Amino acid sequence: MTPFEAQAYIIGNIVKTEKIRIPLSKSLGYYAAEPVVSDYGNIILEKGEKIDSRRFFLTLNSGVKEIYVHRKPRILVEISSEDIRKLLMIMLIEEGFELTATKPDFIITSNKPQKARFIVSNVHQKPASNLSFFVLESGVRGFFISESIRDVIVSYYIYILPAIRSSFGSSTPYQRKMYLQSANSYTRPLGGKSIFLPVRITDDSLVEILSEDEENYLICDALIHITPEQFSINEEEEVEVYLI
Repeated sequence: MTPFEAQAYIIGNIVKTEKIRIPLSKSLGYYAAEPVVSDYGNIILEKGEKIDSRRFFLTLNSGVKEIYVHRKPRILVEISSEDIRKLLMIMLIEEGFELTATKPDFIITSNKPQKARFIVSNVHQKPASNLSFFVLESGVRGFFISESIRDVIVSYYIYILPAIRSSFGSSTPYQRKMYLQSANSYTRPLGGKSIFLPVRITDDSLVEILSEDEENYLICDALIHITPEQFSINEEEEVEVYLI
């Protein structure tokens, strides 16, 4: 299974959280569950748009007092490694999701469940080749990941974050993607898997490809995707970049 096939299967099996009505004053960071219309009949927010600071300001001056949004997804993190668990929890909190110990919408675990319907597994990629996406009998969606920083960063930004954003009501759940020229060359090791590498983006909007050291996955600006058909990247060659 390719990374893009895995993304499609995962998003296709996501259920949005229930729609709720909240005061506009508490809506910052949520996603609009319905189009938001001003007192004058103008559409301020489309369904699925994130209520960021600018859209919040526009809505605040439109006469709208309440807004329909999707409830924040609840995530249970069951990771044995304390450092990896902390990293995941920090990233989830940064995005505005709710951590929970009971009644989760999603589980992120390093222990593969025995009773679950596995929808995605054996993705032909590195890191995160062990990534799996499953659904429990209760309907809870879950991700099985390995306990390494490389695996966590790739799993989170390429698969987990888009899935939870989609559940939250986002109409654009994936990381922003662009194409930039490489500042240096790279030759891949043998093997027919997709590779996600950490990169820095220079002041000249070039991509500096970093080594696969775990620390580089923490300090990078983005990930680049190298397909199985690409054996090398030349200097100034255009590469596919996922901002993180």
